[in-house]
Formats: sequence, C-alpha cells, structure tokens
Amino acid sequence: MEMKKAKESSKSIRAKHLNDQSDSFSNEMSDLNQELYRCRYDS
Repeated sequence: MEMKKAKESSKSIRAKHLNDQSDSFSNEMSDLNQELYRCRYDS
C-alpha cells in the first residue's frame, strides 16, 4: 500500500511541476513549429 501512495503523490507533484512549466513549454513548442515550417517551406 505504501508504494502505491508514494507513486500517487509523486505523480501529483510531477503534474504540478508540468503545469508550472507549461507556459514556457508551449512558447518553446511554437518556436520549434515556426522553425519547422520555415525549413519545410523555404526549400
């Protein structure tokens, strides 16, 4: 039982961390997408 509880708490901690980082992550993803588009349509 203890292992399951620990796994649950670490999962929620990771989710919170992801939520905190999601803004910068989406910014980086849009930058990446723009780079991909530029590479794809320039050639």
